[in-house]
Amino acid sequence: MNKTEILIILFLFFLGSLLGWIIEVIFNKFNTPINPEHKWINPGFLRGPYLPIYGFGVIILYCISYFEKSLNIDNIIISIIVIFIISTVLMTILELIGGFFFIKVMNIRIWDYSNEPYNYKGIICLKFSLLWGIASLVYYFLINPYIVNAVALYVNNIEFSFIVGMFYGFILIDLYETMDIATKLRTFAKDKELIITYEKLKMDFYNAHEYSAKALFRNPEYKDISEYLKQFNKNKE
Repeated sequence: MNKTEILIILFLFFLGSLLGWIIEVIFNKFNTPINPEHKWINPGFLRGPYLPIYGFGVIILYCISYFEKSLNIDNIIISIIVIFIISTVLMTILELIGGFFFIKVMNIRIWDYSNEPYNYKGIICLKFSLLWGIASLVYYFLINPYIVNAVALYVNNIEFSFIVGMFYGFILIDLYETMDIATKLRTFAKDKELIITYEKLKMDFYNAHEYSAKALFRNPEYKDISEYLKQFNKNKE
C-alpha cells in the first residue's frame, strides 16, 4: 500500500464519519421514538461531529470497489445486485461487531433495534440492513468515484494532509476523554447488573437538565458523570 492509498483511506474514514454524523443527527431529530420533542441530539458515542462506524463502512465500500473490478462484470444490473448483496452483508457484520463490543465489553447499548421486526438481540435488524445496502449503492456509484479522484489530486498538498491529520488529532483526544466517561458508565452498569442504552441516557440527561447539544455532560451541578448516574439511579428507584 503506497502513500496515496493510505491518504485516500484516511480521508475516506474522515469523510464517512462526518457524513454519518450528519445523517444520524437528522434521523434522530425527526424519526427516533425516544425523541418525541424532536430535539437536536449529538448521536453516537463520541462528543465531536463524527461517527467512526460510518468511517469504517466507507472504507469497506472502497475495498469492495477493488473486488468488484477484479470480477470484470460488464452487466450494470448484475453489478448493482452483487454490490448490494456484498455491502449489505459486510455492513451488517460491521454493525453486529460494533454492537456486541459495546454491550459485552462496556455494558452500553449504543443503538437499539429491539422494537424492529426481524432483529437479532436489538443489534441488527432486516430493515436497517436493507437500508445500509441501499445507502451503500448510492455512495458506491454516485459519490465514491468522485471522492477518490478528488483525493488523489490533493494527496501531495501539505494543507490537505494537515487537515486530515488535525481531524485524527481531535478524534484521538475525544476518544480519550469519552473513554473516561465510558469507564464510569461501565462500572455503574456492572454494579447494577444492567445494560445502559446510551441514546436513552442522553435523552434523560437532556430532559432533566435542559441541555443543549453543545452542553452534554457539562452541567456544573455535577462534577462528573458518576455523580449524575448516582442521582439518576436514585430517581429511578
